[in-house]
Amino acid sequence: MKREDLARNLWRWGWYISFALLALGGSGLGLLILWVSALLGGHKLRWPEGIRPIMLFLGVWMTLSSFFAKAPLVALSASLGSWLMILTAFSVDEETPAFGELLQFCFYGCIAAALVAYSAPLRGLPRAAGFVGVNGFGTTIFLGTALGLTYLNSKPEYKSWQWPFLLLMGLAELFTFSRGGWLGFLTVCGVFYLRERRAIAAILVLLVLFGALAMQWPSLAQRGKSIVSLAANQDRVRIYKRTLTMIKRYPLFGVGAGNFASTYKEYSRSGEEFITHAHNIYLSTMVELGIPGGILFLLLLAKMVACAWRIKDSTVGRGILAGLLGCLVHGFFDITIFGIHVGMAFWALGGFAIYKERRLLAEKLPETTSLPL
Repeated sequence: MKREDLARNLWRWGWYISFALLALGGSGLGLLILWVSALLGGHKLRWPEGIRPIMLFLGVWMTLSSFFAKAPLVALSASLGSWLMILTAFSVDEETPAFGELLQFCFYGCIAAALVAYSAPLRGLPRAAGFVGVNGFGTTIFLGTALGLTYLNSKPEYKSWQWPFLLLMGLAELFTFSRGGWLGFLTVCGVFYLRERRAIAAILVLLVLFGALAMQWPSLAQRGKSIVSLAANQDRVRIYKRTLTMIKRYPLFGVGAGNFASTYKEYSRSGEEFITHAHNIYLSTMVELGIPGGILFLLLLAKMVACAWRIKDSTVGRGILAGLLGCLVHGFFDITIFGIHVGMAFWALGGFAIYKERRLLAEKLPETTSLPL
């Protein structure tokens, strides 16, 4: 096999593996394969036209911010890795496998993820986890659910299976004990069944399921109550307050990507738990990249959501929008999308949203007008 053929095959299989392992929290493996393919010349990494200015300024600012960090090499490597991950996920074009194919891989990965979650109590684990931590697994469970529902609603003969699937994944989400994951899951259900009575029905069924389990599972009930308890979340409140203080101290360039933990220690008391991140993607980008970097990050998120919103009339568009918004809700409580395994899954949905929105725009343009795809 020639190097060019190998590289092209790796590009396809990188996407297949990213989506097959998405719900299990293993999309990072597919990302690594995509990078190998790009290095071998299988595909050129490129940003879409509408994203180019934001990506360019974000990359420049992340690099500039790194030089002012306490650990510049750590900041530069973290910035470069994150930026390349986003660029790779946005490099969706005609050579990328069809989204319908990827949905099928993702659906079967969801079944595997649910089985892993159910096995947690049998393995003596207090919380279910896949290839990532428990909160990351909570994220990939609801991301997989959004795409699994998209797959089952893509063909009339599969639609009747969406309710058993929803219960299957809802129970799996409960086993993660991830409060942000639970809220993300409810967001996915509400958005996917937008304007339909089934949204209320789906959420009510999940709440009844949670209540029934909580009656027999005291730790689950306690975890659920802690969502609305200020006293139970004093640790998060303390982290948020200290992070805001850090932002005030480093407003322009931030502390540098990957430098949060080492800087946060200066604001901690002796004997306190070691904190590695801000537990909030919005505060995290502001404190690590400065306010300008945080604004660029928000613009990138807004662009992705706007593209997904414009294609929401299709089943695929609705599924992508549900997954993105679920992550953004979860992002108020954790930063799981910054790791390569969860991050690749999240940004890939953004990449497909941008690509499909451009395709939709191209179809609406007069035949004499061309749009590069």
